[in-house]
Amino acid sequence: MPLYFCACERPYRNFNQFGQIDIPLLVGYNIPIDKLGLYAKSGVQASVLSWEKGRSINEGGQIDELVSSTTYSTRRGWTYLAELGALYKLSPTWTVQSGISYAQSLSSWTRSDSDVRKPRRLNVQIGVLMNLR
Repeated sequence: MPLYFCACERPYRNFNQFGQIDIPLLVGYNIPIDKLGLYAKSGVQASVLSWEKGRSINEGGQIDELVSSTTYSTRRGWTYLAELGALYKLSPTWTVQSGISYAQSLSSWTRSDSDVRKPRRLNVQIGVLMNLR
């Protein structure tokens, strides 16, 4: 995710990486239409930040390495999720799924009240599902 900010009147662009473990709790509805299906899901997920890599700007305007940074208040948090998609049954066992999902953190990742970071993300997915029944 690119991060843009200005340091010493020079634009600065950086790409940060985060590893996160998510445990979702979703409620959804599937509308079957012959071999096709449409679905919607919504809910919350518990998230645990497992690693970070990159740079961030601190309250004093200095650039910190995320690896050694103590910027993050907690490595745990809650996220709101919403997902829409379509399914196509290839056979009773195999299904192709495609969807788009949006996630918004409900709490800030930082300790600072002036530096609030509540990340959002938009995911596009396509995959193959196998029915084990």
